[in-house]
Amino acid sequence: QGGGACNVVAKAFLAQTFEADIAIQNAGGCRRDIQAGDYTIASAFEMLPFANTLVTLKMTGAQIIQVLEEALDSAFGDVSSDAYPYNGSTGAYPYSSGIRYTVDANQGFGNRLSNVEINPRLEGSWTAIDLEATYIVVSNSFVAAGRDGYLTFGSIEGDLVTDTYLEYGQSFVDYVSDIGTIEDLPTEEYSTQAFLFGSSNVFAF
Repeated sequence: QGGGACNVVAKAFLAQTFEADIAIQNAGGCRRDIQAGDYTIASAFEMLPFANTLVTLKMTGAQIIQVLEEALDSAFGDVSSDAYPYNGSTGAYPYSSGIRYTVDANQGFGNRLSNVEINPRLEGSWTAIDLEATYIVVSNSFVAAGRDGYLTFGSIEGDLVTDTYLEYGQSFVDYVSDIGTIEDLPTEEYSTQAFLFGSSNVFAF
């Protein structure tokens, strides 16, 4: 299912952006793990050290799947390399909240995601994403601009994109202040429900 810290960060961004249905965060945006014990403001800013804000984008379900496929393609790199799927920009790997999926690295671009389910704001039940429906996605301003392989983010028309001006590190601090204790998320909330490569399940990111 991948790293717990990035999944928690994605959930924090969703919780702090009240209009958002789901959150998507790149792995490289989380620079530290979350260790047991006291967690300080300094710890949060060491994990989220960049000058990013939270940005919302109105997107169709089809566009959301497209941008996730793009992120995976950037993360995995050249399929012909012996190092595949670890020779790309692994920091592009997508972590999310309110959306979950199976990733199959045996497949090519456009076919790596399956079983894509959505639970807006984690307030209901998990259902298959509607490709034609419109959802509000929150992400950090770096990838929201189309960087790190998230090309579709960068193509969303300007009137559908809103910078909340919520600093992403401070948003995580505020989330932790609200909940009191950081705990690992239940497995059902992890964005990567299964990662497939070769004949084995690999949990590498």
